[in-house]
Amino acid sequence: MKLIIRLLFIGSFCLCSQLNAQEIVVSQEILLKNDYYYEILGNLDGRILLLRDNVYEIHVEAFDEDLRHKWSRKVDLGKRKIYTAGAIAPNNKEFAYFYTQRNKGEIDFFVRKYDNDLQLQDSMLIKREKSISFFKKYNMVSSEDKTKLLFTNQEKDHEVEILAFDVENMELMYEGIITFADMYLRRDLRSIQMSNEGEMFLMFEKDNTKLKKKKHQFVTYYMAPGNDNIKEFTTSVEEHLSYDVHVEYDNLNKKLVYAGFYTDKNLLRAIGYYYGSLNPYGEGVQEIMFREFDDVLLQDVYGKELKNKKGLTDFSIEKIVKRVDGGIIMICEMNKEYSRRPSYGTNRRSAEAGYLGSSWVDYYSEDLLVMAVHPDGEEHWNTVLRKKQYSQDDAGAFSSFFLFKTPTAIKLLYNDEIKNENTVSEYVLSANGKTERNSLFSTEYQKLKLRFKEAVQLTHNSCLVPSERNSRLSLVRISY
Repeated sequence: MKLIIRLLFIGSFCLCSQLNAQEIVVSQEILLKNDYYYEILGNLDGRILLLRDNVYEIHVEAFDEDLRHKWSRKVDLGKRKIYTAGAIAPNNKEFAYFYTQRNKGEIDFFVRKYDNDLQLQDSMLIKREKSISFFKKYNMVSSEDKTKLLFTNQEKDHEVEILAFDVENMELMYEGIITFADMYLRRDLRSIQMSNEGEMFLMFEKDNTKLKKKKHQFVTYYMAPGNDNIKEFTTSVEEHLSYDVHVEYDNLNKKLVYAGFYTDKNLLRAIGYYYGSLNPYGEGVQEIMFREFDDVLLQDVYGKELKNKKGLTDFSIEKIVKRVDGGIIMICEMNKEYSRRPSYGTNRRSAEAGYLGSSWVDYYSEDLLVMAVHPDGEEHWNTVLRKKQYSQDDAGAFSSFFLFKTPTAIKLLYNDEIKNENTVSEYVLSANGKTERNSLFSTEYQKLKLRFKEAVQLTHNSCLVPSERNSRLSLVRISY
């Protein structure tokens, strides 16, 4: 069963020479049952695969390119309970599944590689160690081309275990334990990055407080395949306080780039942005450039409300787009949460059951601020994109946007409203900062509730978006 909707914007083609069209294909629904994790693996040699994990079993759902459901199969991993560490498709033919499994007094870390028909192609025991714990959790970070992975275990406050893995060649590149005597992982770790060459970057932030801001700095640890030495790079933040930071590795220009908002006193309000980069091959750390927000930008964001605004509040950098020239485009979003605790209907029984401390949360995901920055940190252009999303008690799962990249522009796809019947829209941004807003299609009567934050881009003109409604999942392909 499938549903194909061919949509035009307004009118017929003869009315507008720049008319765009989309093809929307919807798969049949899948009952999620007890699933707590699923992942779209992508298009593997003409077959779209979806991985589902419900703690006790791992299943793979297969669809053809028109999203007709072909089969559902259980991944055979033996009888022992497993814990998923991650799954990735490094090419268009196969995918790799990583998991840990307890075997008597030991914990095994495995990888299995399958083709698009779920036939086992290769397997490997990555690591075996004695442990009294029932399981071990690894966090997975992928390189941009999905061929190199970094697994980290961060259970201890002052050390992190690392394992770097080459998916294509099925080999462990390097591993070890890095100790940080004067830093706490949960408090100070800001980003973990992996390059296409298998280089690891761990960025920490130290002394980001009013009392210690003279010592405020970023500390980055770097390690590369074939070299057991860990390099340490330190960057002073010049007595500013960091309000936010986002980090990406630029594989084209071979450098780590980071950007964020800063403040001087009030940690609840950002007064400007900063930009810096790190080249581990010789040039080292580029001096961080700070630029204060001007009244024009604040006027664009707040309009008539600017009178009482002396900076940006509730904004954070959600995405960074790396430019060919070494600059970046920062996509910032306004997000707010309000908790409401019910004071009625509570009694001793509900308190004993744990309901007294429960709360409901309102989620607001609103305007976007997009800023283009030159390689030297100077601002190129900025623009404000209006949107207003509001939801309750859903962790904001259907809010925010999906970043869709094309050779000539970037598109930001999002739900106009968070409700069952809604309109899907997009902002199109060109390299010079010009923007265009389009309404793409309506979900009215289609039983769709799209989660754009979990969308996956398939090609330069198509993407897959999961739709989740009443514990039922379907895949939606949007093709331009």
